[in-house]
Amino acid sequence: MIHTKIIQREISSFIIIEDAKNEITMPLGKGEMSAITLAREKHLIFLSDDKKARKYSLFYDLQVTGTIGILFMNIQKNKITKKQCREYLDQLLHNGFYISSELYRDIIKQLV
Repeated sequence: MIHTKIIQREISSFIIIEDAKNEITMPLGKGEMSAITLAREKHLIFLSDDKKARKYSLFYDLQVTGTIGILFMNIQKNKITKKQCREYLDQLLHNGFYISSELYRDIIKQLV
């Protein structure tokens, strides 16, 4: 539980919890619908790895990225190295994150 308290304290400085005002209705979970609605209302990037949610977000012309995109943004901003990115990606995969073997090969080519 100590780790949870530390994480909550650290993320509270840059994560704001907010309710969507005019929630869009889509055949998605409540969380995905709220996230798409907020991204639309606030003109933000929609962050999701859910294929169906990403598809629906494009109906609203939202800019979309996911975990892999965030890793590459951090390389571009010199916050992590390509080597660290590969390590993080491998950790994600080890912990159940799924990408196709073809996408994995493409990513690794970019990290060499």
